[in-house]
Amino acid sequence: MSMQFGMMQLPSRDEARPSVFAEARRALAGDPLRRAIVGYLMLLVVALPLPFGGWRDWAIDCLAICTALMLLGVAWNAARGTTQGLERLSLVAVPTALYALVLIWACLQASSLEIMRPLWNPLWAQASAALAEPLAASVSLDRFETMRGLVSLASYLGVFLLAIYAISDLRVSRMLVRLFVYAAAAYAVYGLIVYFTGSAVVLWFDKEQYLNVVTATFDNRNNFATYCGMALIAGMGLFLNEVSRRRQMPTKQSAIVLVDRIWRMTWPLVVAMAILATALLLTASRAGAVTTLIGLGALCGTLFLTTRLRPFRPRGLLIAGIVLVVLLVILSGDRTTERIFIGLDAEEERFKVYVDALKAVRDFAFAGTGLGSFEDAYRFYRSIELRNHFVQAHNDVLEAAMELGVPAATGLLVSILLLVGNCWRELRARRRGAVFPCIAVAVSLQVGLHSLLDFSMQVPAVVIAYALILACGLTRADRPVGEKGPA
Repeated sequence: MSMQFGMMQLPSRDEARPSVFAEARRALAGDPLRRAIVGYLMLLVVALPLPFGGWRDWAIDCLAICTALMLLGVAWNAARGTTQGLERLSLVAVPTALYALVLIWACLQASSLEIMRPLWNPLWAQASAALAEPLAASVSLDRFETMRGLVSLASYLGVFLLAIYAISDLRVSRMLVRLFVYAAAAYAVYGLIVYFTGSAVVLWFDKEQYLNVVTATFDNRNNFATYCGMALIAGMGLFLNEVSRRRQMPTKQSAIVLVDRIWRMTWPLVVAMAILATALLLTASRAGAVTTLIGLGALCGTLFLTTRLRPFRPRGLLIAGIVLVVLLVILSGDRTTERIFIGLDAEEERFKVYVDALKAVRDFAFAGTGLGSFEDAYRFYRSIELRNHFVQAHNDVLEAAMELGVPAATGLLVSILLLVGNCWRELRARRRGAVFPCIAVAVSLQVGLHSLLDFSMQVPAVVIAYALILACGLTRADRPVGEKGPA
């Protein structure tokens, strides 16, 4: 009997399973252009957060130039008759068209074309009268900032289209999402080292604000909190996907063996999530912590809506989530808890900014004041009782409506919502790779809610990571059904 038990066929060892990076290389074999684009996307994931979240003019310029070169490579490949991959762009044709119309409108805002004369901002005429010399007028109050914002928006669209073109395999999606989680955890480690050593620096520059919180390489704690939250949600999605796969394996193994196998396959993700959660709490960003928890809840909810990914029963998942949150708060210390719950009135001024900005939206509802012109336009609506200087509205939706005008801002928002809607349909319909649209929907909810209280969606590192997550959510299983590999 013992001999029979010893000869029982056990499941293959997980150590023999190739890494996600090896699987991605195999998926890209024989297609040098796609390999180059995926390599570029990997470089963005790893390197873009380093220069202050990419929020520097030179970083945005480099992003724009490199992205344009990659797009030219795709165009050259298509001109030579290689159209493979271009058909996937039809999945995002309508959102891309809406987004492109917003870019065209931003160009018109910065122009001095006579056809735009009825929409020119009246402040240009007043300035011409005051200086006693004619000035080239436009819709935008700051044409330079409008063009700079246009470059940023066009770069984001370019990266997203490159991702749609190149990420044609679930193995590539898995690799990119996991790389994003690990890269974010690495930046979180740097932030924690700076925090616990008492070094008030960002790279080799002294901090001017947020001295006692974690910001890593970002200028603003709320921006880094959004970044950490996105990675935490993505890591949790990958972890629960692995748990679901292990629980569905048709093997008679004990719970201890099952847990051991899950741990050996997911311990890097678990460690990364613990680091990210600790760094997130130590940012002391209330909105960041709350929106991330909402995103995690949305992730669990969407996983239960899929046909295959139901890793836990709802009761067990709820208990595990509560225990995890309590443990992380305890481990992060009392000072973090105090920062989260004390000083709720310290940032009341931003709500006054909302009221002021709404007045500007009312006055320039159609044409807007010009993309990137918030600082110049807001000074005419600023309440005199405000003490702080506001460069952003701390509400991306309201700021977009003020700068672009309500119609263009609506088009921009609808283009994103259409992509999220596509991800929602994908998670309901798929049987393979459903975790990626689940992650995309959950992260969309997180960053969407946080953008109503801050300006994280103006930070290139955050926007690029979000664009890649959306692209991975829209990726379908192109390889043959019979080919082996993780779901």
